[in-house]
Amino acid sequence: MLNKFKKRLLLLALTAAVGCSAFGLTMAYMTDSEQNTNVITVGDVTVDLIETKWEPANGINTLPRKTVQKNPAVTNKGSLDCWIFLKVKSPKKNIITVDNNTKKKNPSANMELFSFETNDFWQLINKTTTDTEVEYVYGYKDILEPNGTTENLFDTVTMVNYLEGSIDPNEKLDISIEAMAVQWNVDKSDAGLDKIYEHYLDQKAYNDEEGIW
Repeated sequence: MLNKFKKRLLLLALTAAVGCSAFGLTMAYMTDSEQNTNVITVGDVTVDLIETKWEPANGINTLPRKTVQKNPAVTNKGSLDCWIFLKVKSPKKNIITVDNNTKKKNPSANMELFSFETNDFWQLINKTTTDTEVEYVYGYKDILEPNGTTENLFDTVTMVNYLEGSIDPNEKLDISIEAMAVQWNVDKSDAGLDKIYEHYLDQKAYNDEEGIW
């Protein structure tokens, strides 16, 4: 079971957003995505977004440079092999940071508030940046069999070395993670994760247009 990861700042949170997915006509494929503790099942493609080491209390009053355990992974609960993708949205804010080496203040800048190191089993497919967040999309490098669980996307997240007082302590900061899946045979196994993810997006767009869940 997943927790809701929204807490008061400095609060580290994990929320899972859901993407519509289903099967439609001849060229439509089974897909799934996962939101909090609710699982959307389409055909035999079903996934759970899990995080076994996250403790919500660790996200409260997070200090500069604090590292906490967060280990998002995905379990295939369906009966079909599938490709797995994770979308991570990391918040940005205009803040003052402190140089880790000199301990001097840096000029105010729009900074990503958290950092993490992904494990080798995941491939970065896309990264987009706005004034308020950085969005990453990662694909799992292997097809996931039924009852299998991916390796963790990452194991910990670390708060930026912000100058105390530069972030409102009443503000909520979220790291949003969305798990997505599509059946294994949408394309050739060597087509590449970028192309396979495009199949997922095309199917999601079709389902959204047709109102299919």
